[in-house]
Amino acid sequence: MDEFMVQDAFSPGCFGTAVLVTDRISGIELTLKKVECLDEGRANQALDEARCMLNFKHPNIVRYRKLFITWDQTISSVFLSMVMNCPHRTTLDGVITTHRDNKTKIRIHTIKAFLGQMTYALAYLHKDNIAHRNIKPSNIQLSGQSTFVLFDFEPATITRDRARVKQRLKKNLKRWLAPESLSLNQWTEMSDIWSLGCVVLDMVTCHLLNMDSSVTQLLRLHQDQTPLKVIAHSGLNQVLTKMFRCHPNKRANIWELVEESLVKSCLQHCGIFICTVERMVPSGVHEPPLHQGFDKSLEFMERYWNVESVQLSVLAFLLSDQNNMLYRVSDVVQAVTMAMHRHQGCAGVQLEACQVLQGRISALLAESGDISSLCSRTLVREIRRTIQNFPRHTQLLARAFLLLSCLAPHDQEVVELMVSPKGMKEVVKTITTFPGERDVITSCCKYLRSLTGLGVRVDGVALTGAVEGLCVASNTHTQDSEVMECVCAALCFITLQGVSDEKDVEESVLLLMHTLMRHNTHTTMVKHILQALTNLLNSSELAAFRLLLAPDGGRGLGLIKEVKLHHHDNPEVIGGMCGLLRAMAQYDSVVSEMVSDQIPEELQEIVLQFEANEEVVLLARQALGKLKDSQ
Repeated sequence: MDEFMVQDAFSPGCFGTAVLVTDRISGIELTLKKVECLDEGRANQALDEARCMLNFKHPNIVRYRKLFITWDQTISSVFLSMVMNCPHRTTLDGVITTHRDNKTKIRIHTIKAFLGQMTYALAYLHKDNIAHRNIKPSNIQLSGQSTFVLFDFEPATITRDRARVKQRLKKNLKRWLAPESLSLNQWTEMSDIWSLGCVVLDMVTCHLLNMDSSVTQLLRLHQDQTPLKVIAHSGLNQVLTKMFRCHPNKRANIWELVEESLVKSCLQHCGIFICTVERMVPSGVHEPPLHQGFDKSLEFMERYWNVESVQLSVLAFLLSDQNNMLYRVSDVVQAVTMAMHRHQGCAGVQLEACQVLQGRISALLAESGDISSLCSRTLVREIRRTIQNFPRHTQLLARAFLLLSCLAPHDQEVVELMVSPKGMKEVVKTITTFPGERDVITSCCKYLRSLTGLGVRVDGVALTGAVEGLCVASNTHTQDSEVMECVCAALCFITLQGVSDEKDVEESVLLLMHTLMRHNTHTTMVKHILQALTNLLNSSELAAFRLLLAPDGGRGLGLIKEVKLHHHDNPEVIGGMCGLLRAMAQYDSVVSEMVSDQIPEELQEIVLQFEANEEVVLLARQALGKLKDSQ
């Protein structure tokens, strides 16, 4: 302490006292902060944690000069002392107070500069898992009109002293604290996000609220987001809504904020470009403890949620851990969903996450047939966001659509998201972009097939181009029975919605008939073909005319009669055939062709053969009745 000369004292803070000092040798003015510690051991621990601050090199973060421990004999206490630059005595707290007293707005230019620079500063800190833990206006200095400097960091050891922290926290200081800091004494990077949001909100509303009202407003956020209703700017409202989510795991992290349009404009306003930074495990921390098993690995994954290498390692472990596919499956799905959300720009994380989810969901389906507990709008949104973010990553697209196809039949909310116009356009775009990619086409078709039978209706405009894309895909994969089965199943869903475009009707019938010629012994495929043709016939007379002519120039009804030959003892196939003939017989213009092809005789045989099957007999007799009525 002898090397510094005290010039002035600042107001006592929540975690310690600060004084303005002058270095006796250089004459430079500095700030010296003293934080009382429980004992020498805690002081040394706090010193070790604070050493990283000596390496801060950022235009919006104060420069720390020296750290040391001192003993005050008069009160028998040990202190951690931190010496930092003090370039300016003006703080944001003083600016807000002036505008509050004068009832004047803080300029939007200033608020944008503040949000941009503080986002920049927190990105610098959070990439190395460093939290400030004490963000408030009095800890933000101003240089000139619109340059902000963050100072007065708190080591974790200091904030963990629950009794002392509670004693020092005054009501007007508590208003900046996140819910988990106030009630659970927990400080993390996510706590910084909440506190930064409080500062922004106070800057925006200081001309409207006195000090007491401001305190009430910020504390009210711990219950609900009513205080945000005063903000008319939709972009700012959206950003603050994400910053003020009470549960830290649901709160936006700094990397998500950087992607918000408003924050991007604030960064551009300041001339700042935040490049993608490889976040690392802090020095001294080992790789994921995979050798310690499932629980420790999942815990490590959550602790270092922002480190891509950790997420990839644990995801790979979860993928390989076949013996625990049903162990804590809900926790795994939640953790993996959060990993997808937090690492939206990493294709590796997204791919391995989809694979882990696929494995867990498949295992649960095999075990109980019920995955409703795992389905959520959040999960579906993350999978769809992956599709949107990586529209050309075929392996990832295939996994994502396949995963969605597994979820659809088990949750109505999931279905609603999938059949929205945007959801349909995503799958159609993928089909038309990658008709030659087997896995992509198969998963997209399974996605559409999963919606069949759920009673959903889709905006026809959203499906524009789907038939054309499937036709191109079928030309590429004609001989591949698995792909063609999926294509025909997808057409069942599309035709069920109604196909109004004449070209799509013709191409659909041609595709289905051509597939029937090549795969007429494939039972499941034939059933899909018959159903899709029936759907087309129910809404289009053109489909009936087109069905009369086979792709090879022969008679189309001859192909239908061959279905009876190959599947004569299968009531599901024969029932589908009768349903198709019934739909066709509603058009007088094709009845004569049906009669000349001896369709009535075929139906009579079916009635006799399946006399014990009421459903098949009913369909056959209805078709016969329509034929007789039209003659």
